[in-house]
Amino acid sequence: MANVAAMARSIVASGGENVLDDYYTFYNDGKWMVTVARKTSSVLSAMAGSISDYAVSLPKLEECIGYVSDVSLDEMGTKSCAKELGDRLSGLKSKYSEWEKADDSEKAGLSDEYRKMAMDMKEYVDAFEKSCVNMVRNRYIEDEENVRNLLDVIHETGSFVMNGNAGNSENSVPQLEKR
Repeated sequence: MANVAAMARSIVASGGENVLDDYYTFYNDGKWMVTVARKTSSVLSAMAGSISDYAVSLPKLEECIGYVSDVSLDEMGTKSCAKELGDRLSGLKSKYSEWEKADDSEKAGLSDEYRKMAMDMKEYVDAFEKSCVNMVRNRYIEDEENVRNLLDVIHETGSFVMNGNAGNSENSVPQLEKR
């Protein structure tokens, strides 16, 4: 119950702002990051399959990287991930540009290099996705009991006050004297 009391003090200290917004933001944005990471991994798999999929997959990949950069979750390292993905995307674009300009004898080697770069980027995204999943899992384990206890206190207090149960419980709130 000490954790519930600490959360209740946080709510009072917030001055009317919703303390639970932090929870909502973390879990909602965390879920979105996992979804984006999985889609990014799928797009990179297609890109690594063949260099001819580059033109079709590039807009999808840029969109996914944009989604990552739009979310600001310091706990998940979204800003550094977006920067890393942007740098790796620049490398893919550069390698594709080299491939387009190369003659037929060089294309096979450049294509292999491109596929390796795409696979390395996919491995990075897969590691990021696992990190996000672990972050949500760990925080959920920490937060679940505290939030449930807080909601139980809110429910019990609201029920107590609204149902006029003052004085009927051993944990009752003292009644004020009429003046």
